Amino acid sequence: MLGDLKIAFIGGGTMGEMIISRLLSTKIVEKPELIIVSDPVSTRCLHLERECDSLLSESRCKSVHN
Repeated sequence: MLGDLKIAFIGGGTMGEMIISRLLSTKIVEKPELIIVSDPVSTRCLHLERECDSLLSESRCKSVHN
């Protein structure tokens, strides 16, 4: 629906997780690699990767630079 537009989240907490989950489940964002998450707690990024993997075949959790 958004094409190849990348979406970055600063913070992968509960609110970010719910927004990401909804974007993916409703296919507003069709490719999980277009979602970038930056969080100071690396375990949150790992958690988000696992949650997305349960819905999709591939997910990425990266720090946002620039």
